[in-house]
Amino acid sequence: MPGTLAGDAGQTLPFFARVRFEGNRLLRFQAKTADTVIGPALAEAGAPEPHPFGAVLRKLMDNRGVSVRKLAMDTGRAMSTTNAARTGWHNPHPVLVREIARALGIPEADLAAVAGVDDTTADVSKNTST
Repeated sequence: MPGTLAGDAGQTLPFFARVRFEGNRLLRFQAKTADTVIGPALAEAGAPEPHPFGAVLRKLMDNRGVSVRKLAMDTGRAMSTTNAARTGWHNPHPVLVREIARALGIPEADLAAVAGVDDTTADVSKNTST
């Protein structure tokens, strides 16, 4: 169901929803407004929801035998930041995703797609003109 949402400031945001029912039972619900996706909850009502990138990162680290400590050292980040990304309690930022991709030897664009981030921060070394 495509559409638009109007904000208080008169701005309009794109909206898209997927809903599937079987009789009167809701089988699927997912909504997206601008860059925010709302989907089925995993946590109880009122509890924070982990970011799905955490589960993917955890599996990638486990498959490669990379510890939180090693990834923190390779990215130059604190262990608490690395652990928060791994558990899904830290939303992936494009810069962090880029650092993790380099540390794990994964193409940056691929990991950014998995993380659901769009790297809008320009890489100065690629955009310099002479």
